[in-house]
Amino acid sequence: MARHTSIAMGFLALLIAASPALGQANTMVYGQGRLSCASWTGNPMTETDTHGWILGYWTGLNMYNSTNHVVGASTDSQGIVGEVRRVCLAQPSKRLFRAISDVYERLMAEGQ
Repeated sequence: MARHTSIAMGFLALLIAASPALGQANTMVYGQGRLSCASWTGNPMTETDTHGWILGYWTGLNMYNSTNHVVGASTDSQGIVGEVRRVCLAQPSKRLFRAISDVYERLMAEGQ
């Protein structure tokens, strides 16, 4: 049982380290990511810019992930954006960068 607790704690530390935005209370975010999910999902004029921002942020998370540089490889860019949209529609007041981080962490935990 203690071994499982150690493994779980190690995995939790890995998740926090892999996602700098979630590991810090205050994170300076520039561009589209600082907006609420509702701002993105409710404004078709920002669609293309926001897709680019989502994928750029995702790429940055992969680049600085110390153990897995291919999170999301089981899908394509439209799949990633679609998963972020799903989180945003469920939680419209969430900041976009946090919604991206949530999806990233979930796919990483699932080994995708």
